[in-house]
Amino acid sequence: MSPRRAIRISLPRKPRVVPQAIEQPVPVERAAPLAECEELLNFMLEPSVAIAVAEGQNYPPSLDPTKVPLSDKVKNLPAFDATGTLKSLTFADPAYWAPRFDDWEKQWDRIAKGA
Repeated sequence: MSPRRAIRISLPRKPRVVPQAIEQPVPVERAAPLAECEELLNFMLEPSVAIAVAEGQNYPPSLDPTKVPLSDKVKNLPAFDATGTLKSLTFADPAYWAPRFDDWEKQWDRIAKGA
């Protein structure tokens, strides 16, 4: 197992499009050059890039569809929320699952092994 490295979360300095929600945090190593990290994050938030990634991954982008025109392919993805409110999605409650995670993981590993 590799040693843990100090990481930080970096948000774009001046995003051109503010995402509805950042679904997956982007870990940035502490020694990473901040300006380049912000440039990468801004690039990833560009609507054309976010849409291309969404189409490639078959997973909706975090862009607000009431503010950014999206492709028909993105609009037809299973988890797409046309309202931009995310009310049609179910989010896990960390207060519920965090204390149960170890037990569930043991059970999952047992089932995955076919036991």
